[in-house]
Amino acid sequence: MMAIRGVLFDLDGTLMDTAPDFYVTLHELRQRYQLPRLSELTIRNRVSDGSRALTQLCFDHDSLDPDTFEQRRLELLDIYAEVAGHQVSIFPEMTEILNILDSNQIPWGIVTNKPRLYTELILERSSLNLNCKVLVCADDLSNAKPDPEGILLASRELDLNAQDILYVGDHERDIIAGKRAGCRTAAVTFGYFDEEINIDSWSADFVITSLSDFERQTKFQ
Repeated sequence: MMAIRGVLFDLDGTLMDTAPDFYVTLHELRQRYQLPRLSELTIRNRVSDGSRALTQLCFDHDSLDPDTFEQRRLELLDIYAEVAGHQVSIFPEMTEILNILDSNQIPWGIVTNKPRLYTELILERSSLNLNCKVLVCADDLSNAKPDPEGILLASRELDLNAQDILYVGDHERDIIAGKRAGCRTAAVTFGYFDEEINIDSWSADFVITSLSDFERQTKFQ
């Protein structure tokens, strides 16, 4: 059992199920160009990969010149800004974990590779920003995860040592970033990744499939 004084979370696929917003975004964008819908599973598996990957998924990248690709990427982001936060939900397991953290007065925050504009829209529209003590986004940093810069910045803002913090994510880059920062790490099983991926190969300190996993592995200082 590990003693922790704070918890930091990745956002997409870890704390919140934000994939439905991307379903709406990509369906709308493909419809504009008379393209058939992609399956929700296909989109879901790419949600954590960023706007370039989603634009590449939406269109045949090889058939677009760089200027056209960038124009369509910005078009995707414009649609996303309109819908971000309207379809999202907190994973049930995370609702339970946040309740435990709040009741024990353990500060928690978010470190995400998502730009601040879209992150704040999601948090405001879902009211998740009420108890979040620190928010670090891609545009706050010089280096995104798996670089530990964001986690270290959040640790300083919480006035905690990294070794006293648990970082929770749904992607190998989250676990790498947490370890590089000196944090304890946990991988969630309900995120956005292909079923063929072996989470155990990430070597997180533990895996969260339910609230009981979190309770069994942690204690609070």
